[in-house]
Amino acid sequence: MICLGVLAVFMAIAAPISVYIWFSYGYVLSCFWSWFVIPVFPQMPILGVGNALGIIFVVMLLKMHIGIMPADAIKYSVEYGDLTKKQKMIFWSSLVAPWAFCLMGWVVKLIVY
Repeated sequence: MICLGVLAVFMAIAAPISVYIWFSYGYVLSCFWSWFVIPVFPQMPILGVGNALGIIFVVMLLKMHIGIMPADAIKYSVEYGDLTKKQKMIFWSSLVAPWAFCLMGWVVKLIVY
């Protein structure tokens, strides 16, 4: 019974974090598409967040992402105790990374265009 409770807590925490991360990257990809691809190839269609998520999933399928995602970090901490300092850094950087990439892309867009 305790195992089911731990699993329920894990899912309650991991699911929203994973959804946030995927939609963040989808939004950033759709921004990059409209900033960098559309000006060069104006005949290309606008890429929405949903389409961007599909492209991300295809790319992730072809190129496995190495690192500790938030869901993995939560699962690890539940099973083995506390995370190491490096694992915590990777965990938090995976939450901030989409927005850091978006900021860098926006700065490049301002400089280039």
